[in-house]
Amino acid sequence: MDKQDQPTTKDDKASYFGSNKQSQTLIKMSLQVARKVITKERTYRGSWMKRGGIGAFMMLARKWDRIEQFAKDHNYDIVEAYQATQHQPDGLHDDIDDLMGYLLLVKALMEDYREVDNYHARPQRKEDEEEQTTPPPSLPTKPEGLPLFRGFD
Repeated sequence: MDKQDQPTTKDDKASYFGSNKQSQTLIKMSLQVARKVITKERTYRGSWMKRGGIGAFMMLARKWDRIEQFAKDHNYDIVEAYQATQHQPDGLHDDIDDLMGYLLLVKALMEDYREVDNYHARPQRKEDEEEQTTPPPSLPTKPEGLPLFRGFD
């Protein structure tokens, strides 16, 4: 959200939460993170799970530790911390995106597979084994059923 689009008064803030603008931003950001994860996962191929579930948890914890440090440096004001670091290449925004991506990977793995044995996941059905050899479809540029809105790539 650009600075001029940010809610400035109490009424502006109240009208933003739950608004169409917020919904559109959530969809746009979610797709951006998902695209980034899909691209990286094609290269890294599950390296985040290489050391099993405990290793995956520790990777999430490290990302959270970095986010917490940014917040601590700004009296735990996450908005202030984000604004102060938004132009840094490795600022808070980057760690938030990374954590979102890793959480998506964990959630996708749990949704797709019932049994996980460290680095190797066992498909639920025979069809799932066949799907593993098929590359994932490209993400849509616009979510189906939603109107195209200004600023959506």
